[in-house]
Amino acid sequence: MEGLRYNEHTGAFALRNGFMTRAVVIAEANPGADFLLLLDEVNRSNVPKVLGDLLLTLEKSKRTRWDAAAGTWTSGSIVTLPYSARQFSVPDNIYVLGTMNTSDQSIAPLDAALRRRFAFVRVPPLGGAMLSERLAQARGPQVAALAAESIAMLTSVNKDVLRPALGPDGELGHSYLFDIASTNDPGLALALGAAQAGAERAFWTEVRSGNGGSRNQFDLAEHGVSGMGGSLELFYPLGPPDAPIGEPDPDRQRVDSFVVRYEGDRYTDNQILYNASPVWRIRLQGTTADGENLSAVANQIDGVADHPEAKHFEHRILIWSVAENGDLVLQRIDRSDARIAVLKALSAWHDRSVANASGRDFGLFDMPKLRASNASEPRLTWRYAILPQLVELAVSNGIEDLLDTTQRASWQATHGSPANGPALTQFDHFLAEMSIWLRVVGHDLGRTLVILDQAPPDIASATPDPAQAPLDPAEADVQDAAPDPQDPGHTPPDVGDAVAAPGDG
Repeated sequence: MEGLRYNEHTGAFALRNGFMTRAVVIAEANPGADFLLLLDEVNRSNVPKVLGDLLLTLEKSKRTRWDAAAGTWTSGSIVTLPYSARQFSVPDNIYVLGTMNTSDQSIAPLDAALRRRFAFVRVPPLGGAMLSERLAQARGPQVAALAAESIAMLTSVNKDVLRPALGPDGELGHSYLFDIASTNDPGLALALGAAQAGAERAFWTEVRSGNGGSRNQFDLAEHGVSGMGGSLELFYPLGPPDAPIGEPDPDRQRVDSFVVRYEGDRYTDNQILYNASPVWRIRLQGTTADGENLSAVANQIDGVADHPEAKHFEHRILIWSVAENGDLVLQRIDRSDARIAVLKALSAWHDRSVANASGRDFGLFDMPKLRASNASEPRLTWRYAILPQLVELAVSNGIEDLLDTTQRASWQATHGSPANGPALTQFDHFLAEMSIWLRVVGHDLGRTLVILDQAPPDIASATPDPAQAPLDPAEADVQDAAPDPQDPGHTPPDVGDAVAAPGDG
């Protein structure tokens, strides 16, 4: 709404309008248009505090309406904002849509005053044929084919394991499968494979918008927000092993040159320097023996989904591995939250340049872990993106024993068997084929579920029951367009995953 914010220029606090206040001004100036306000993860904030002045004015009967004859907004309730004492109301051409994840156990439920002002709509995870179709539309048929087994398995785990055990709020989301591979970059598996090949050291840096006319210059963080280190130090020691540059110039005067290998070409005289901004910066400006320039490559428009005008290296993840002669071998992949999660999991340490949304992540690979990662796209997605979510869900709801092959029988003897036995067996074999084992460790309050990079001994040598046909995504569809009220996992729609408060109620 509005609040006091510190002004660095005046050295004092000043009143600043919030986003909703600005949105109302725009909506009132355009009565013939409708406006949608999207509040992502709405329940992660202190909702009553954030929306306090809106609680009354959001109601359908309290909205102002446009009187075309009078040329003004009429009716509705008007409140006085506490800081500015301005009169405030919400017009009925603003629609508010909020999203929330009801399976997140760390988030407090919304209070009743807010809940009655929203209509709740459950948005279940996609599965089966619908997920396969949407993935093919978004990423192409080749990616959908690559993900077919993962689609079937995720669908089965949701339908036959998690929903019977935890209800509809206990299912895993489908979004990570959209990042299982990409049609417009070399792919995470290829990049990690290149980083593994003979490198003694490898690291990764997330980049956003570039600088310079060719967008070939990117800022480096001298320090990270967690104190682990900055992206700058990842590049050092820099240069050939017989004459390396050990660290950045403490006086910030020296320009350090290095060699980049990219897509088969070797570019010399790239630079790291402290520029006039002032900030540490890397310049991808090297030239090949034939006179080809890396800045010309960087200047090519090669957009990504959220940034169609992005140049070649912008809004990407850059994976760097140090060759035996000190050259930096560069791989470029598209940025996604799933890939960032995988890279963090494979890092000895990682950090972020700043804590807010403009920050960039980076990290130093744990080389033994990287070499043991069996870098295939489906395995990486399950091992470092989907399974950590499953582990958190299982431990927070007390069903970790159900997912451990050595503890399952005792759990089922105590709790009955709400989960589908054949589906669990197929899930065990699916993970074993990727050399993954979910294992319960610890005791009492320290009891948890861990992910091991090995096949369980009772699965590795076993053969799946031939009577259990392979899962077919088309046959494993679990869409919830019309939930069965008699289903014990069904809950009323007022505890759904998405909320909406349209201007008309």
